[in-house]
Amino acid sequence: MDSIQERIEHRAYDLYLKRGKIPGFHEEDWNQAEKEVLAEVEAVKKAEARRQAAVKAAPIKTTASEQPSASGKTTDGAQSKPRTSSLGKAYRKNH
Repeated sequence: MDSIQERIEHRAYDLYLKRGKIPGFHEEDWNQAEKEVLAEVEAVKKAEARRQAAVKAAPIKTTASEQPSASGKTTDGAQSKPRTSSLGKAYRKNH
């Protein structure tokens, strides 16, 4: 992926071409390109943060046989166990 600097350069050049290659507007083109690219980068970061928050907040889906009954056993007769992530297991193992 292009760096932010490269993306700004490309966008500034696109603005120059769109203007008809008229010289003397390089600062305006650069400032506009920088504004657009940085806004795009910020929007992507916000979208990723929202996506990660949604993943964290999403409930863990289980099948009917994994659902504990009032007796604490699953419908297939096995004793239910609390769900833990592999990260949690690794943490408990090392601490």
